[in-house]
Amino acid sequence: MQDYFDEIGIEREYPIILLGKISVSQGQQDQGIGTRLLKDLEEIAREKSVTLIFLKVGWPSNENNKEVRTKNMHFYKKSGYDMVEPVNKRSPSYKLAPFAFKEMA
Repeated sequence: MQDYFDEIGIEREYPIILLGKISVSQGQQDQGIGTRLLKDLEEIAREKSVTLIFLKVGWPSNENNKEVRTKNMHFYKKSGYDMVEPVNKRSPSYKLAPFAFKEMA
């Protein structure tokens, strides 16, 4: 996690919410489910005085993974999240998974 924190330059690491990912099955996408989940998560964050929400951006490992990855990253960006894909400092040739993050006011 420190590679990510270093990349985004946050001053205060805790309290944070770290979520593996939000997953909405393909047949149920574009119905506002993921957006509602994010809004609920942000409300909980505000109630708990969380300073940062951190979410792994997931995608299936199949032939459409680049298209789905791009769509998922766009979803988080349009929801007000920034993206970070830092280089693994311990093994620079190994790319770390992208995460979406949002600093809470």
